[in-house]
Amino acid sequence: MRFFGAIKHVLLKLQAELPVWLEYHDVDHVRDVYRMARFIGRAEGLSEYDLKLLLTAAILHDSGFTVGNEKHEERSCLIARAILPNYGYSDSDIARIEKMIMATSIPHRPESLIEKIICDADLDYLGREDFEERAERLFRELQYLQVVKDRHSWNLIQEKFLLQHQYFTETAISARHSAKQNHLVSIQNEIRVASSQ
Repeated sequence: MRFFGAIKHVLLKLQAELPVWLEYHDVDHVRDVYRMARFIGRAEGLSEYDLKLLLTAAILHDSGFTVGNEKHEERSCLIARAILPNYGYSDSDIARIEKMIMATSIPHRPESLIEKIICDADLDYLGREDFEERAERLFRELQYLQVVKDRHSWNLIQEKFLLQHQYFTETAISARHSAKQNHLVSIQNEIRVASSQ
């Protein structure tokens, strides 16, 4: 497995082919998920081999956006199948990577520890200090796609999402759950203020 070659190949592809209107699902997001997957994966005791598979999935998980935003996880799996054999990944490696990519579909339903880790890394920002900045990027992206029309409808979507979301690993729960709850309270306060006007 030529891990670093594969990572470089995918990053170059993303930089060249991701649409400019993707303000949230951009290369910064992919790098962030990669970084957090590495942190959580090590904290959760993954072997070095499994860590490389996890990080490969992290770098590929949104690559389907280079083709289109519909069913991008499935498209990401097709891209993984096209690229990874050229870097010495086995069929069983690719199958595991595809399962991790599909685990990032919303709502998250991870089955294994490694799938739980990529899900937690994918939404790590929900419990971080840069939550508002990242959420604003997602808001603008969804506005472009005409999924949300205004700030109030966006806050209602965020409230519902945060109420349903859960972190899966002990690492993410201990590091992010409390701040995530604080973000939820702030959004609920905004909704209350808007509803009373």
